[in-house]
Formats: sequence, C-alpha cells, structure tokens
Amino acid sequence: QGAQSMQHGTEVRFRFDPAIFSSGAEFDPETVRGRLRETAFINAGAAIHFRVGGGGRDAKSKEANERGWETFVYEGGLGEYISYITRGKQAVHAPIVVSDTVDNVEIALALQWCERSYSDTMLSFVNSVKTVDGGTHLDGFKAGLTRT
Repeated sequence: QGAQSMQHGTEVRFRFDPAIFSSGAEFDPETVRGRLRETAFINAGAAIHFRVGGGGRDAKSKEANERGWETFVYEGGLGEYISYITRGKQAVHAPIVVSDTVDNVEIALALQWCERSYSDTMLSFVNSVKTVDGGTHLDGFKAGLTRT
C-alpha cells in the first residue's frame, strides 16, 4: 500500500486537437475564468484552480499567485454570486436566497433588486450549466414573480 494522499478532486488538462483545429487555435482565458467563477459560485465551497500553460495567450489576472494558479472558491454560493453581479450598484436589500428539494429535484434561486437599474439580469443554470436561452424553469419563475 502506498502512502495516503491529502489531494483529492479532478484535474483536467486540455489542448486543441490539431486534427480538428487549425494551427494557432487559442482559447480566451477570460472566457474560461468567467465560466470557472460561475461554477465556483454555483457550487458553494468547491475550490476550482486554473492556470494557463503551454504558452497560451493570457492577460494574467490579478488573482493569480506567483506560479500562475488562480483559485475560485466562494463559500457564500448564490447569495455571494448576486452580490458579485450587482457590485457597484445600489442594492435595495440583501440578496434573497431560497433552496429546496422536492421528489429528488433540487432548486436554488437568488434575487436582488437594485436602485436605478433600468434593465434586468436573469441568469439560469441547470446542473451547473448556464441555460443562455432560459427555459421553462425561468419562464415559470418570471410568470410567478410578476403575477398579480
């Protein structure tokens, strides 16, 4: 038996397949950072580490440590995500966060109104994946929220 390791989790490394992508294909580190940040907010307490390697272009973020690793971890979950999204705005109240599980289906939502905000920002996720076109879950929420 080997020595026990304190390390756990999943490590993912990815590169473009030259058989599929033309040479010079690059990913945008800011896009990846944004997605990892969202995932860390949605999965409260999960630590996600990111580093751009192999000469990829990167406008290195100020969160990166001396070895280039960035860590995204948010204990506050959706409530903290709402505060992140509305930073710089005048919030009317603290984030409202609701979660429940019924028949093995888990739902969590957070909302906050801000002063002088003339448009809404509604984001939805299913199984930690952003549903950019919304969906019946978001339509139902909006209908229930605006019903008089």
